[in-house]
Amino acid sequence: MTQPEIDTLVLNSFIITMKQAIRDKKINVDNPLIVITKAMEILEHVNGLSGKEKKMYIIQTIETIAKGDDGIFGTADDLIPERTIRALKTFIEQDIIGDTIQLVTDISKGKFEINKVQKLGMSCFNIFNTCFHKQ
Repeated sequence: MTQPEIDTLVLNSFIITMKQAIRDKKINVDNPLIVITKAMEILEHVNGLSGKEKKMYIIQTIETIAKGDDGIFGTADDLIPERTIRALKTFIEQDIIGDTIQLVTDISKGKFEINKVQKLGMSCFNIFNTCFHKQ
């Protein structure tokens, strides 16, 4: 199965919108789930994107924003704290971001399934516990 193409114009617009929302403090960057949820809310205004495409845009945008303007993680221009970046990377690597996107989509469409929420919540709790207690 091939990956959908990322539209550079849509991606750049999304990156700019996310950066501005972070700078305006409309997104709490200390909470990775809020970052993902707010990204989903912004992408809802782009018509015709599948769940897989939304996931690709969110991952690409988070990675770009996390590196800051200099393109390097962990420097002064990063808009997302390192702790949140670590959690988001774990979300991406373990595909929790995909589950979260699907959950938000289902909730917005009225397909709220409590068992899925409970499973995702336990996964997130375990990951948060691991990420935040490594130090």
